[in-house]
Amino acid sequence: MRQRFSIPWSARVACSLTLIAVGIAGNTGLNSQYRFLSTFLLMAVGLFGIVNSARNYTTTRLRIATKRWWLLSVITFIPYGLVATPTSELAAGTALPDTIVMLTLESIAGAVVCCAVAITVLYSFATFGVYPGQPSPEERILTNDRD
Repeated sequence: MRQRFSIPWSARVACSLTLIAVGIAGNTGLNSQYRFLSTFLLMAVGLFGIVNSARNYTTTRLRIATKRWWLLSVITFIPYGLVATPTSELAAGTALPDTIVMLTLESIAGAVVCCAVAITVLYSFATFGVYPGQPSPEERILTNDRD
């Protein structure tokens, strides 16, 4: 019997997060008329990977994952916010320098926020019963079962 090849969970999440970050960086960094479609596809495939990695989570585990993703998004936004902050009031209206560091920090922070939003949507679907494998909202009310 053949054994099925399976990618570890952490590698799937890392690859998906990388695809989203590359999509955001490409949308920010490229000046092409065709960038939207390619970056949108990269981000969609990455978000599919993130959502697919959480498909068997229970409602409790989704709540914990939601909290962790939002905490991680705040942590990844702090370096971007510190680098992007203008040095004086006169510099507040000027454009930020286009450096690879800015592009990297922006794409990582944006990718983690996208993942946090996706997991939050899954959690809200699970909470209100719109989640495969969970009872429907009517069944939940009739059985009065909350997690």
